[in-house]
Amino acid sequence: MNYFSKFNLKPEYDIDLEKLEEKYLAYQLAHHPDSQSNQPVKNHIDNLQNSIDINKAYEVLKSDLHRAEHLLELKGFAMDCASSKDYLSTRILTEAFEDRQELDSMKSKEDINDLLSKIQLDLDDCKNEFKKYYQKNLLEKAKEAVLRMRYKSKLLQDIVIFQRTKLVK
Repeated sequence: MNYFSKFNLKPEYDIDLEKLEEKYLAYQLAHHPDSQSNQPVKNHIDNLQNSIDINKAYEVLKSDLHRAEHLLELKGFAMDCASSKDYLSTRILTEAFEDRQELDSMKSKEDINDLLSKIQLDLDDCKNEFKKYYQKNLLEKAKEAVLRMRYKSKLLQDIVIFQRTKLVK
């Protein structure tokens, strides 16, 4: 399913998120199953399925990572974890190892904040790499950029958890 078509958007990485949200809210107002309760059961079921599909499309498109994955899926690249496991490059594995070592060595809030800033910059670089490679139709490189985005996004979540759960001076 092409989630971009649900909102009449071109399949592009850079989308107007405000416009996406406006279209999503308008669709929900017009087609939400609860607003159609006086309709026959068949119509109610169709509206429920449409609502599920539009919710899924919105969740995918509002996320930079999931939108990039979806664009590659539309080009025929499987982005599930099983197919991506074999694709992890030495670059990604080395980065992961080094970043995890750095996280494990954190001793202060300043260290953690510095690491957060560094990883956010890395994530921004991954997004820019993806855009560049996708626009040039270098899809293997675009896929590697998405895998790095996936890893960096997860690492950001882990750092936040680390901040909350570890005793930091």
